[in-house]
Amino acid sequence: MGDFILGVLKKMGVGAVVINGVIRDIQDVKAWNIPVYGKGTTAAAGKIGNKGEVNVPITIEGIVIQPGDIVVGDADGVIVVPQDNQQSILSKSLEFVAKDKKRDEILTGSKESIKEYINSILSTKEELN
Repeated sequence: MGDFILGVLKKMGVGAVVINGVIRDIQDVKAWNIPVYGKGTTAAAGKIGNKGEVNVPITIEGIVIQPGDIVVGDADGVIVVPQDNQQSILSKSLEFVAKDKKRDEILTGSKESIKEYINSILSTKEELN
């Protein structure tokens, strides 16, 4: 995929693109200011092959993505949240965020609270071994 197709997609209202391939025209693609995830970049133009399909399962890197799944990406990469597990994953995510917030509060506290936190992690690790 290159800047021409991305420009068309942006005009159609697409907010992000995930492809199981490479991107060309990377400087122009960046200028469109749309998140684009792919396997890398290339200078070579691709050949337009089949017309593709819409609303069918696809597989990228062994992960099956069904129509209706949520695809979330940031600078670190992309994850897929299966439609059937969305509520469970949302609950677990909120728990994780709450734990992170609590940890951050401890780590921005006094030196003593930071030492206690580190010691609690070390003692837990020893118990797990």
